[in-house]
Amino acid sequence: MASTDSVPLAAPAKENVVNPIPPLALALLSICLLVWVISLFLPAATTMTWNGEQSSKGSDLAIASAIFFWVPVFGWASLANVFMLISPFEIKRVRRGKGRVFACLFLLFAVIPMAIAFPVRGMLNPGEVRTLETGFYVWQASLLGAANWFLWAVWRKSYVWLAGALLLGLLTYAPTYQNRIRFREIVEKTRGVIDTIGVSRKNAPIGDLNMAQYRDLWRLRNDPARAELVVAVDYTQNAVACWDRERISDLNIAQMYPGLHLQPPDPSHTPQPPPSGRNAMGCLEDKSATAPWYSGVEMRQEALRRATLHLANAEVEIGLESGSVQEPFPLSPHESFFLNRAKH
Repeated sequence: MASTDSVPLAAPAKENVVNPIPPLALALLSICLLVWVISLFLPAATTMTWNGEQSSKGSDLAIASAIFFWVPVFGWASLANVFMLISPFEIKRVRRGKGRVFACLFLLFAVIPMAIAFPVRGMLNPGEVRTLETGFYVWQASLLGAANWFLWAVWRKSYVWLAGALLLGLLTYAPTYQNRIRFREIVEKTRGVIDTIGVSRKNAPIGDLNMAQYRDLWRLRNDPARAELVVAVDYTQNAVACWDRERISDLNIAQMYPGLHLQPPDPSHTPQPPPSGRNAMGCLEDKSATAPWYSGVEMRQEALRRATLHLANAEVEIGLESGSVQEPFPLSPHESFFLNRAKH
């Protein structure tokens, strides 16, 4: 019988590497992870709090999202962070040709936060988010990049990158879409105030028509629409602020209404005191005994007419309504300044 001493021992079994990942691809995933970490320290959104609006960092929103994980969209977005944390440990499974379920679920939860940037009209603002900032878009881009990386690593299909590029392209449009929503909100609030104070002897608070409410409209990249809306809000603010004044003596206000008849000074007139609880400034101060003046009633009617006209123009310019832009006559210096600058 032959000796078995010379029979070589079987070589140890090696791990079966099905899908080796190129170093450049691993570097791409590392970049996505690094960008994701950075995004947590950037301002991500302006949110409503007990103290009003305030800017919140990505880490603050991530913690709040995890706490309120059951809240639609805002809470569900926390699962995307969970998958991002797990992703480095899934690379070994991907090398073995596994991880398809993980890749699909990762993409699903990475896409869910897009509903914050593209909310359905009439849907409650998720998480009381008012304005999205840089941190959100950086965070969302890192999630989409990492999720698409895993899809490619599992299936190795080139069209996966095309799908990722389309999603990232949609994300770049999100700021414009957000401002279109804000634009529509301001148009509706302005029209509501106009309709209310248009009723005889009925006033309305200026409320949300503060100019700071749409400070981010520059992202809309539609200067004519923005200019028309600014002028419409200006005229609406004047109609509200001057509601209690019988006579308007402020010459700065007077320049906005070239079509109205300017009355000469009336030395026999006793100046009207300012309304209770308001400071005597601008059209809230009656100086008609020593200065030219407008009738408060006529001024309000003209202010509402011009506000309505410019509001309709804003909707046409932005594409919310069809029709043509109407120019008020006579055009005031105030209107010329804003509208001509927007055209050039």
